[in-house]
Amino acid sequence: MGGPMSLERVYGLVGWTVQQARLNLLSGSSITIELGGCLVLINDAAWRIEDEEEFLVASADDRDYIRGMITELDGRRLTEVKVSNFLDLTMDFDGLRLITFALPADEHHWSVQFEDDTVFFAGPQAGGTGSSHQPR
Repeated sequence: MGGPMSLERVYGLVGWTVQQARLNLLSGSSITIELGGCLVLINDAAWRIEDEEEFLVASADDRDYIRGMITELDGRRLTEVKVSNFLDLTMDFDGLRLITFALPADEHHWSVQFEDDTVFFAGPQAGGTGSSHQPR
């Protein structure tokens, strides 16, 4: 697939259910969310998970606390996806909201690997082998 990948594929994740949300083993506060056959990786971005009343967990929290709390997304359906002009990602999961905040970084902030192995990268520089999107 040539050229930038449309955000429409990212918005198309709505309706999928989280199979598994996990803290990545090798990297600080990076998390992976499995939605059907797609993987959402939050890499070089600050993030938090909140409900309507409070913050539940954030990227600066203790890794053991994150490891326990991130599983709260398991089994929840993705009901809304928003991407800001700055490529901040907001995903609503049946009452919980994951919000990312772009940071100055050399790598992508977050990415989605789709079932066909194409990858959407969001950030100041896209890497890897798939299609990418960069702000205009």
